[in-house]
Amino acid sequence: MTRHILRTIISASATALLLAGCSGRTSQAGEASDEHGHSHEAQDEVHITRAQTDIVGIRFGSPVYTEIATTLKCSGRLAVNPAADAAVTPLMPGVVTRILVKAGQHVSAGQPVAEIENTEAVALQQQYIQAVERLELAKKELVRQQTLADQGAGIARNLHAATTDCSVASTEVYGLGVRLRMAGIDPASISATSLSRTMTVHSPITGTVSSIDVTTGAYADGTSPIMTILDASGVYCIATVFEKDIPLIATGETATVTLLNNPDTVIPGTIAAVSPMIDPSTKAVEVRIDLHDLPADTRLLPGMGVTARLNTGTQSQLTLPTEAFTSEGGKHYVFVIEHEDDDELHLVKTAVTTGISADGLTTILPSPDGSMPVTTDSKVAVDGAFYISSMASDHGEHSH
Repeated sequence: MTRHILRTIISASATALLLAGCSGRTSQAGEASDEHGHSHEAQDEVHITRAQTDIVGIRFGSPVYTEIATTLKCSGRLAVNPAADAAVTPLMPGVVTRILVKAGQHVSAGQPVAEIENTEAVALQQQYIQAVERLELAKKELVRQQTLADQGAGIARNLHAATTDCSVASTEVYGLGVRLRMAGIDPASISATSLSRTMTVHSPITGTVSSIDVTTGAYADGTSPIMTILDASGVYCIATVFEKDIPLIATGETATVTLLNNPDTVIPGTIAAVSPMIDPSTKAVEVRIDLHDLPADTRLLPGMGVTARLNTGTQSQLTLPTEAFTSEGGKHYVFVIEHEDDDELHLVKTAVTTGISADGLTTILPSPDGSMPVTTDSKVAVDGAFYISSMASDHGEHSH
């Protein structure tokens, strides 16, 4: 508690000392400027002593060129691979008797999702039972003919016919069994006394039920889907890149995607393909970005709007520590040593245009006229800029 109070006193005393030490000089500068009509220039200059820089902890450094990763910002939308977007359609028409899932529910491949009633299913089961019976008879006849042939009492033509009949009956049973399974009926579960009119519809893929397009009691015609299953792992991004920016991008480069409805969610990705065709109406191409590490707690649906940032490589840019910049009225400033004496530093508040910030560094862009407001030879306040800015503001108020 004592140390905290002591640090507070020292900090307050240092700030007060810094402001007090500069007030005399700034007021003199203000008087001089009033005489000559240059009050704006006076407010942009700050004079501090070396002792004050030590007390507050102001540190100076020069801008340096740093390799900065550059990005291209563009709009886009989510899409889904065809194999990850499944329409669930019954193979036979009928009345929907039960819907076994809800929209948004996760389902596994092969999981029952609905039941449909159709009298044709009964006829299909009857055909299967009859085919099984014919197969059994054909097998018995084949065995009898083979036994006669082994004993030398058979006729080759009859053995050949029995073999053919058995093969045809077996094929028929197999085909009808496939149709039953596709209709959601297990052939092993049916018998002459247990025919069912109900067909079970199964999910073709693992995913999430994105939509249910029928209600209980509705007639499913067998051509229109009754629901849609979406596998979010198959979602990717289609970004729109304008013609002038095409040379900046390349497949294999990394990218990030943020959702317009949830900007805090950032999804990493890789540029997978660039369309070879330019849309004549927009003068842009579509760029596919494969997404990685999809968030489990966020719904990703085809058509969602996104902002994509495509990495375009690295570029050597002039940078300063981010703490060196102050802002005022929507503009950014740094404090540059204009000249220095043995005991005093003369700082100029210099407007700069900033670029991107990363890893504690912020880039400095050329001014509108193409010149650089600071260079590698400039000495800039990289620590303590906030205190200098506060002091300059106070001086500006006192000078009026």
